[in-house]
This record gives sequence, structure tokens and C-alpha cells, in this order.
Amino acid sequence: MQHPHPATITAAQKSELQLKTQTITRQVQSLQLLQQSYQQAQLHLAGCEATLKANQAASVNAAKEFSALREHFKERLDASDFESQTAFLAALRTESTRKQLQQTIAAYEQNLAAATDRLQRAQNAVNGKTEPELSACKAAEQQADALYRQLTAQTAVTAKELSDLQKAQLQLQELEKKMGTLQDAYQTAASLAETARGNNPSRLTFSAFVLQAILDDVLQAANLRLTSMSRGRYSLSRTGDVLDARRENGLNIEVTDSFTGVARPVKTLSGGELFLASLSLALGLSDVVQAYAGGIRLDTILVDEGFGTLDSEALDMAIRTLTDLQKGGRLVGIISHVSELRERISARLEVIPGQRGSTAVFHV
Repeated sequence: MQHPHPATITAAQKSELQLKTQTITRQVQSLQLLQQSYQQAQLHLAGCEATLKANQAASVNAAKEFSALREHFKERLDASDFESQTAFLAALRTESTRKQLQQTIAAYEQNLAAATDRLQRAQNAVNGKTEPELSACKAAEQQADALYRQLTAQTAVTAKELSDLQKAQLQLQELEKKMGTLQDAYQTAASLAETARGNNPSRLTFSAFVLQAILDDVLQAANLRLTSMSRGRYSLSRTGDVLDARRENGLNIEVTDSFTGVARPVKTLSGGELFLASLSLALGLSDVVQAYAGGIRLDTILVDEGFGTLDSEALDMAIRTLTDLQKGGRLVGIISHVSELRERISARLEVIPGQRGSTAVFHV
């Protein structure tokens, strides 16, 4: 194929050159916008990762502190007179109960003081007198003395229990304060983790959020070709509606028909329209992958079947799009049984079946 001399360039060729130059300029601008979005997403991701690491570290520290407090409580419990934690909990008394016990002890001490005073006055009254037969009284006295000793011992035990309970109450209050702090720290980390896992009204995970940004870039690149191939009728967009609360959402695609101005599901497209949309998405994904991969080019593209569902006008637009890709330096291959493509594509590899097997013939 001979290229025309620059001096013989026609007006149509100049116009086509200007259009391609404008297209390249728009693509460069779009690439710059995509790179800026990618950098912002990276900064946001780094911030989220730093926050997550800080919260995880706080959660680990809180767990360690809680474990240490629990071991300290166990040591204090083992050192006490309680046989088990159940016994300790059973011995806990409320503030009102402790006040009642104190009142009981105070009343007992008053009664004991009065009884002691009466005993002393009685002893003073019988001094110097002949002791009558008081075996029955002596037995009663011994019983009273035994009861006194028993009550005195019980008073000492009760006083110790009260002191231990007061100390345990102070320790429990300190533990409750620390537990509240630990609970607040854990709640923050747990809330962040639940949100990242998608446990939110939108059922949106962090990975799905990143995929949404990438899908938006792919749709933007795909619409550049779909709008052209459908002569400005169709464009693709992502819908953020929650279609099923039991599943992840946010990656659903719908098509906007400029004839009706209404967005509808992609599955409502006809076979040929769906093929054009799929081809646009594949090419858009190729562009985005190249942009995200630091300029790595995908030089070869293979399109498998689907051309048989297109009418002649849609087939022209699809072939024109693939031809433009070929002119841009890419190798475009089409796998198809559509006979009309033979007239449009000169270089082809034809597989011919036979009785002894299939043969391949390359046509230039």
C-alpha cells in the first residue's frame, strides 16, 4: 500500500488528521484525569490502611491489658478466703445490705456493752455473800458465755468479710472503668472492620468500593466507543442501587437509551446491541489496564464470534472501530463464521474441514 506524498494530501485527509489529533488530545486529557484519580485513591487507601493498623494495634494492646487485669483478679481471688469466683460473687453485697450489716453489728455491740455492764453490777452486788446453789444458773452462764464467744467470733468474721468486700468493690469499680475504656477502643476497631467487610446499609465492602472506581474508569473508556458504534444512542453507567441485601452490590451496569432518556438493565439489549456493548467494555478494559499498568501496551486483541448478531450498519461500525485500533498499532484478530467478513478482511486464516481432517489456508 503506497502512502500519498505530503504535498498531495487532500482536504478530506487533513480533516481526518485534525479529528485524530483532537481525539488524541482528549484521550491524553482523559488519561491525566484517570492518573489523578488513581493517585487520590492511593492516598485515600494509604490513610485507611494507617487508621486500620492503628486501631488494630490499639485492639491488641487493649486485649493484653484486659488479659493482665484478668490474671491480677485471679491472683487476688486465689489469695483471698474464697474457694472460687462463684463463692466470691455469691458473697457480694449491695450498699444497702452492707449498711444493714453495720447497723446489726452496732446494735450487737451496744447490747453487748449493756450486758457487760449489767454483769459487772450483778457481780458487785453479790460480792461478800454466800453463794447459793447455782448449778442451774452456772450452766446458763456457761451457755451465755459460749454464745458470747460464738457471737464475738462471728462478729470478727463478719467484720473481715465486710472489709474484704469493700476492697473487692473498689477493685471491681477500677476494673469497670478500664473495661469501659477497652470496650470503647474495641468498638471503634470493630465498627471499622464491619464497615470494611460490607456490613453496612449499602452492602459495600472496601474491595467493592475500589472496584467501583475501576469500573467507572472502564465504563468511561467503553462509552467512547459504544456511543460511536451505536451512533450516539447508548451509553453504559454503573448503578449503586441495592438490588439484593443478601449480596454485595454496587457493581451492576445499566444502559441509557438516548431515544427514550430512560436507563434500563443491560439484559434488555438485543443480541447485536449486547455484542457491541460487550466489545466496548472489552476495549475499555484494555485501555484502563494499560493506563493502570504504567503504560504497558496490549498489542494483540482477539474477538471471538458475535458478529452474526449484527445488522449491516452495526457490523460496519464494529469493523470501523476495530480498524481504528489496528491503525493505532495493535494486532486485531476476529474469530467468526460470518461470510461477509471475508469480503471486508483481506488477511485471514481460513480453516477448511475435510474427510482426512481440517486444513488451514492463510489468505493475504
